[in-house]
Amino acid sequence: MKQHDYPTVVQIESTSMCNGECIMCSHAYRDKNDGKHLGFEKRKLFEEVLPFAETVKIHGLGEPFLNPEIVEWLSFYKRYGVHLSTFTNMTVLDERILEAIGSAFTSLHISCDGCSKPVYEAIRRKLRFDTFIQNVKLLHSCFPDLILHMHTVAMRQNLAELERFADFAAELGFSSVHFSHLSIDPFLNNSSDSLLYSHLAGEKFLLAEKRGKALGVEVTFPRIYEPAQSCSAEGRGLAIDKKISFRTEVLPDEGISASGYHCQGMCDWLTDLAYIDLEGNVSLCCSKYYLTMGNLCRQSFRAIWNNEKYRRLRQLFSEGKVPNVCRGCRTLAEGAMRGVALTDFDNGFLEIQPIGALRKGIVL
Repeated sequence: MKQHDYPTVVQIESTSMCNGECIMCSHAYRDKNDGKHLGFEKRKLFEEVLPFAETVKIHGLGEPFLNPEIVEWLSFYKRYGVHLSTFTNMTVLDERILEAIGSAFTSLHISCDGCSKPVYEAIRRKLRFDTFIQNVKLLHSCFPDLILHMHTVAMRQNLAELERFADFAAELGFSSVHFSHLSIDPFLNNSSDSLLYSHLAGEKFLLAEKRGKALGVEVTFPRIYEPAQSCSAEGRGLAIDKKISFRTEVLPDEGISASGYHCQGMCDWLTDLAYIDLEGNVSLCCSKYYLTMGNLCRQSFRAIWNNEKYRRLRQLFSEGKVPNVCRGCRTLAEGAMRGVALTDFDNGFLEIQPIGALRKGIVL
């Protein structure tokens, strides 16, 4: 494969720490005391790639606004004239952060999984619904031109509220609501939290979409209603050793083989997107963040971006073959990638693949 130019979208993790323990998130079992912030002294690691970037995303495994140097980071990124984007739970807000958001962002992606206090706090444990509402209202009143996008993980716990999200979003000043599938995690053993009543969920999605059109709120949702599949027997209900919950490893060769599924086009993460974690690891994607392609402390970005593993993955996609490591990707299954689409699909595609020591539950 020929060498590829730099990506136009770079995702740089700001922190792996979070103030919540959401039931569908790895922070429900991670030892948060092992989390870290991206120190401002590491900014030189990104000076090679940032001049070519059009967008910088600052989120990763944690809540980005917990980083005590987040204002300095935002100012640093803006020097490159990039568009800044992030996901936040919007429960961390003070005057300094508020002003920084207003000057750095044109839009903000905010996670919210409940329209009511009981549902919200049952899902987003350790977060407070009242704090969320107060901060969103303050943000909208101070910066009414800031575009707010709500992101909701649709699951069994909020099934009854799905059709209400358009009204809820409109009341708070959001311009859109994006529903996504629950990601099955073998360590959470959470397959029973998925939308098992697919027909009912589909009806509620359509009602929310119709209501959104009446209110001027764009509502999007997965166009497949099949219930999420249980994890494979090899991965279901694993007990994770918290010592390895923040560990990473180089993508093993077993992931770079044809899965038997086919596609047209190239995954965006191999052409336009890059994910960089707190330690300078260039990860495969935001979903497989624990599988790395190289480290910026030891190599240039260009050397990593064009190494053998990247070339082999691009070759598979160019041949219309989905790599084994990409099985289970709901973004691909839902057709949400710009550059690639599946040409064959069944429920087996959504099964989690036990690739890498973390997913196999092996202590490194």
